[in-house]
Formats: sequence, structure tokens, C-alpha cells
Amino acid sequence: MNRTKPYLLVALFAVYPVLAAYAYNAGELELTQMGMPLLVSLLIAAVLFPVITLISREKHSAGILTALFLVIFWYYGMIQTGISGTIVLRHWVLLPLVLILYGLAFYGILKISKQKTLETVTTIFLIPVALLVLFNLARLIPAEVQKHRAGAGNAQAIRFEEETHFGDLEHAPDIYILVFDEFASIPSMEKHWGHDHSGFVEKLQDLGFFVAENSKTRYTNTLRSLPSLMNLAYMDEEMSSAELYRAYDENFLMDFLDRSGYEIFFIDGWGSFEYSFGIEDINFYCMYNTYPEDEVIMDPFHYLLLRQSLVSPLARYFRDDTSNLYYRVNNYFLNFIRDFPDKTADREHPVMLYSHLMTPHLPFVFDRDGNFMENPTNYWEYESVDNQTKRELYLEQYLYISDRILEISAHILADSAYEPVIVILSDHGVREQSTGVDSEEDSHRVFNAVYFPGRDYSMLYDNIAPVNTLRVMMNQFFQQNYSMLDDI
Repeated sequence: MNRTKPYLLVALFAVYPVLAAYAYNAGELELTQMGMPLLVSLLIAAVLFPVITLISREKHSAGILTALFLVIFWYYGMIQTGISGTIVLRHWVLLPLVLILYGLAFYGILKISKQKTLETVTTIFLIPVALLVLFNLARLIPAEVQKHRAGAGNAQAIRFEEETHFGDLEHAPDIYILVFDEFASIPSMEKHWGHDHSGFVEKLQDLGFFVAENSKTRYTNTLRSLPSLMNLAYMDEEMSSAELYRAYDENFLMDFLDRSGYEIFFIDGWGSFEYSFGIEDINFYCMYNTYPEDEVIMDPFHYLLLRQSLVSPLARYFRDDTSNLYYRVNNYFLNFIRDFPDKTADREHPVMLYSHLMTPHLPFVFDRDGNFMENPTNYWEYESVDNQTKRELYLEQYLYISDRILEISAHILADSAYEPVIVILSDHGVREQSTGVDSEEDSHRVFNAVYFPGRDYSMLYDNIAPVNTLRVMMNQFFQQNYSMLDDI
């Protein structure tokens, strides 16, 4: 057993950092995403362990030193982040310092001459890492089982009890459903910012929009709000994350429009989730697979590992920090939506453009004029930002996005060959972690504006919930007969 301990130690230390990072985010990742990082880690161990064995001529010391290097390799970025809270150390200072400390540890381990001592140290390292691996497997396995069950059909996506009809859509309107994450309601802006945003509403109304100024949603998070919206139904409170993702991926609205002959365009500013929606030829645009500039953009999980590893200084060669990415990609998406009528002018079928943009939700990268505003780049960094500063930063971004909404709406209406349906929503209201506003009521208040061809808004009302807005759209333009749900 003592002969195999060094090999086991090295293998576990190679596996653990990747496994732990994946297990923490398992609900939003695919198991295959662990493949490349695990291969890299095991290759490092496979090269380093025999080299150190040749130097030390002792496998236990080689195993300990390889394990220490793997810890440094995978957690260097976290070490820098931790130190930065006290003192700012640049890579050119910290990296040599870390390597010097490793060199001292290397020398110290090599000086241990007693075999029994080396075996004891190996055991001391081996037991906790083995327990940590088992702990993360215990977290990971249920998540994978849950995802498998959801994918295998045990979690049914929401469908209507009412009969659905597919009619003649020869003159069906193009449909725009534009969701802006955490876009504050007009009353919330007045209440918490003292900002009168009625001019924004009036300009939309001048364009022909109906604005439901007292609209609320049942949910205060994106994970439940978007599946509910796209299925035109409320989600079962017991549904797991995996089931909610599947309900979103198999949503009713896209299925209906696809079967009705629509061409579907989907813009996702939420992440890198490779949705298919069961649509073979869907046009999918994701923030991590969209290239607004010439740059190499990594899978976000791989990028996370890169940023916390010893080679984190190389991260800038793959993409800039998150804020820069959000700035470029959100501008790209906003321009894409604005110019969409021209891009699809020659299409043979009606189109539906659905977008969910992560703005004005943090990170706050726009000032009110649309210039890049340097601020914290990661969500967790905002935990140390005071609420007053959050509110100020949010207001800047909110005002810019409001101007872009007006610009986009005007362009779509002016450039479309036929009057389209335009639905502009926020998925949930303002929340403390993003805006510094701690109000249960305002976390449910959302923005809800609609443009219908012919401007018949007789079925809409001031406090209509987003899910009912889409039900009215289905009744009015697709000859359905869906009843209204509770508005919250």
C-alpha cells in the first residue's frame, strides 16, 4: 500500500481542483466540460512526478512536491485575489515570490531523509484530499442524476391544458420579445432613485406602445422567470434547476412558432448554455460564442479555471475581463437587434427574435452616454460595494439602456415591411445584490411594454403580468383562446 500512496496522492491532487470547481457549478454545466481541464491537470502530474522522482530518487517526496505544485498551479489566481484584499501585488512580483516559496518547500522536503517521516507526510496529505474528492463527488452525482432525469423526460415542460390551434400564418407578424435583465419598473425608479422616468414611457407611447406601468412578475430570479414567460404558464415551485432549464429549452412558444412556420432567432446574454429548443435550424447567438472583435473566447468554465491558475497572466490573451466582454457583446447585441429588420428583409417566412440581455443588471459597464465605465469585473466583487454606489452605477446603465430601447424600437418600426409585434420586458425587478434596493415589492415590479399591429390594446391593462401579455398576444394574433392567469 505504501508504494501506491504517492501515485494515488498525485492523482487525487490532479483531479480535485477541477472536480471541485465543476461540482460547485454542476447545475449549469455539462460533464464533458471537465474533460480538457482534467486532461491538462493529469498531464502536468504525469510529467512532473517522474521528473521530481529522478531528482529526489524517492517517490513519496516526489508525490508530495507534485501535489504542492498542483495546488499552486490551480489556486495561484485565488491566492492573488486573497492577497489583493490587503496589498496589491502584480504578477511580476507575486509569481516569483510563489515560486521561491515552492523552491524552499522543495528543498525542505528533499532534506527529509527518514522514509517513515515521508510516508507519514504522504498520509497526512492523502486523507483530506481523498475526503474532499469524495465530498465533491457526493455533490456532483445527485446533480448529474437530476440533469439526466430532466433530459430523459421525467421532468415535463409546461404545456397548455387548452387546445392549441395552428392557423393560416401567411400574413403573420414578425415578433420581437426583448427581455432586459433587472430593468426597473417606472414606479421603482421614482421610489428608490427619485428619478422621473415618465419621459421614457411617453416616447414609447408616441411610437404607439402600450406600457403597463404597474406590471409584476411572480418570480424574482431569471431561472424561474424565463421558463414561465416562454411557456406562458407558472412554474411548479418544486421544480429543480435542471427541470427549469429543460422547461426553458422545450418551451411552448418557440415550439408553437416553429411548427407554425416561423424562423426563430435567439440571443442569449445570460451564459453559454447550448439550448436547441428542439428546433433544427434555430439561429442561436450567445455571449460566449459571439465574436464582436477578433479574439479567442473560451468556454466560461475553462476561463474560470484559467483565471484561478498559475497561468492566469495569460488570460488577457484569450479575452479581456468580464466587464469589457459585457460591454462589447451587449453593444453588439443591441446593434444586432436594431438592424434586424434589414438583416431579414428578404426572408420567406415570418421571424421571431427573442433576446435576453444581461443589462442593466450588473456588471455596470455603461455610463448614461454609453461609454465604457470601468468597474468590478465579477459578480462577487460587488458584494463589497456599498448600496449607494450600486444605485448610482445602476442608474447610469439604466439610462443608457433606456435610450437604446427607444432607438431600437424606432428602427424596428421604421424599417419593418409590415407592422411587427414588439414586447419589451424585464425578467424581474430590482434586487439588493445588484442595485442596493432591498424591497420585496420592487423585486416583483417589472417593465412591460407592448406594440401590437393595429394598436388594439383592449385586452391589456395596467397591472398585467408578462405571462398574460404573451397570452393576449397569442389570442389576438394566433386565434387562440387562452384564459388569463393570476397576475402574481
